Amino acid sequence: MPERRSRPLVPSAIVVVLLIGLSAFTARMHPHVLRWSAWTDAALLPVDQVVVRVGRGARSVVDTATSALSAEARVARLTAEVRALRARVDHLAVVQSENARLRRLLGLASSLSGYRPVTATVTSRDPGAWTRILGIDRGSSQGIRVRDPVLATGGLVGRVLAVTPRSAQVLLVTDPESGIGAMDARSGDMGVLTGGVGGRTARLTLFHRFDSVRPGDLVVTSGLGGVAPRGIAVGRVLAVGTRQFGLVRVAQVRLSANLDALDHVLVLVHG
Repeated sequence: MPERRSRPLVPSAIVVVLLIGLSAFTARMHPHVLRWSAWTDAALLPVDQVVVRVGRGARSVVDTATSALSAEARVARLTAEVRALRARVDHLAVVQSENARLRRLLGLASSLSGYRPVTATVTSRDPGAWTRILGIDRGSSQGIRVRDPVLATGGLVGRVLAVTPRSAQVLLVTDPESGIGAMDARSGDMGVLTGGVGGRTARLTLFHRFDSVRPGDLVVTSGLGGVAPRGIAVGRVLAVGTRQFGLVRVAQVRLSANLDALDHVLVLVHG
């Protein structure tokens, strides 16, 4: 029985001896391990530095790209804002120009007693005779009636031909059927102004054959016929000639108003 109890102690003693020897070996090798670790760290230091530099460079590239995208977005936003401001300025310039023209028209109408000025916007032109008939956005609801005179910057442009509650058609002085009483402002010779010549010109068929009308004379409305009040500018005489075997004198008149560029007009309404 005593021999059986002592046998298990032999392996335990062997294990203890091995552990003691391993500890002693580890203690002796510890300085060498530390030196090896130091050498390894020194050898890997350049690699670490390269990795750090690469990481910083990559971060810098990402930051630069992000900054570039942000700057591009700001430029795009500022460009859009500039375009919007330019459009606004252009719109204000157009409005100012329109207001100036309307003020000039109203200033002309204010000197005509017995008439009420109604401003209107040109909305259409007759495609069959685009220099002779045009549409406006005012009508009988504003008191406009057939035969009311129509003015623009420069002077008379025509008379109302047809009316609806909210629109009207204007027969321009260049139409052969216009038939508006006019006169030479210098000599007082009177006649009838009709179209048919084309462009910005009309004919003044004079009542008399006197040689008193000259090129350069101002032509104004005479007030005869009841279409327009007396004294509205029409244009200036370009040339004077005769027709029908010299029995009728006709003056060619260049109109003061540019009928090809009308956007606003003024209708003179009675009362």
